[in-house]
Amino acid sequence: IIVADDVAVNRQVLLGMLSDISTDIREAADGQEALDLLEERPADLVLMDLRMPRMDGMEATRIIKQERKMDNVFVVMASATTDEDVIAEAYEAGCGGFLAKPIGMEELYQVVASVSGDTDGVVVGHQVVADVPAHRPIVDIAVSPPDGVLSVMAEAAELGDISALREAIHSLRVQHPECEGFSREAERLLAEFDFEGLTALCEAMGEGVGADGL
Repeated sequence: IIVADDVAVNRQVLLGMLSDISTDIREAADGQEALDLLEERPADLVLMDLRMPRMDGMEATRIIKQERKMDNVFVVMASATTDEDVIAEAYEAGCGGFLAKPIGMEELYQVVASVSGDTDGVVVGHQVVADVPAHRPIVDIAVSPPDGVLSVMAEAAELGDISALREAIHSLRVQHPECEGFSREAERLLAEFDFEGLTALCEAMGEGVGADGL
């Protein structure tokens, strides 16, 4: 998998979301870097940001699909745009899918599933459609983290501090493995940029509310 985005934080968030799916993930800061990586070694999937300096995602996709004829490379464009003409142009350039930013965990899993063939995911029109992988477990968050951790995470969520939240979740996993259920749910919410959900989760756990009370 190649993740192409000129914003380093965006790449890190996607790498975190994909880390449980693949160990072969490479980063590119623009379209030209994505092309260079493909030249070094092919990839099954390229998550391509639309707007990047030097070479944008649209041009890189045209080169991948139309000039270099890399039929085995599945390109998915990612953008916050809702302009139908731009989306149509992306498909004409050779994209196999289009993801709206911010990208949610479920939508990302659907894309990977459709490419890997792990489920019956298919591309239909302008949407990638697939079942969520069956191995995703039901989250049990009955074991609450220490109050200090909850306070730090709640404050970071209110500020939208992605780095602080990622660090807190990592530390929680290392120091309190019994809270894995909470860590996974917090990571899911962070991947979807659901800061309100994270704040509510921390507050609920601080009040001693279990999973059934959320």
